[in-house]
Amino acid sequence: MLIEDVLVYKSSKLVSIQPDVTISEAIDVLAEHNIGALPVCKMENRLVGIISERDIVRLLSARGESLLGAKVADVMTRDVFTCSPADDVEDVKAQMKTKRIRHFPVVEDGVLIDIVSARDAMFATLEESLNHRRTLATAYELVR
Repeated sequence: MLIEDVLVYKSSKLVSIQPDVTISEAIDVLAEHNIGALPVCKMENRLVGIISERDIVRLLSARGESLLGAKVADVMTRDVFTCSPADDVEDVKAQMKTKRIRHFPVVEDGVLIDIVSARDAMFATLEESLNHRRTLATAYELVR
């Protein structure tokens, strides 16, 4: 299964923010959309970073309330692990496990097109397994 197959199962639209947004505004976007990470993009959806709920919680613990007024660009992760629609889901899941990250932006020709979470990858894998099971059950009934 490829990442492009996972994107078919996703129902949510892509949400991203710009680097000059404050952490307080980023928190509002995360809460409004009930998501765990925000890709940070400049013009034309060019990915420049990512910030997650976990990043914000750690930074709040270290820096206190003053963090809320900081710009996302000042604290975002700049070296973002990404994948492409043609990447294998199992490879991306292995990277998520190894790198201990839950969100992989999907980039094509340098442009952010979506983001895949560990939950998205697991759900798509489960759906694929269920479809295989149905196919095998149907084949079994035909040859019985």
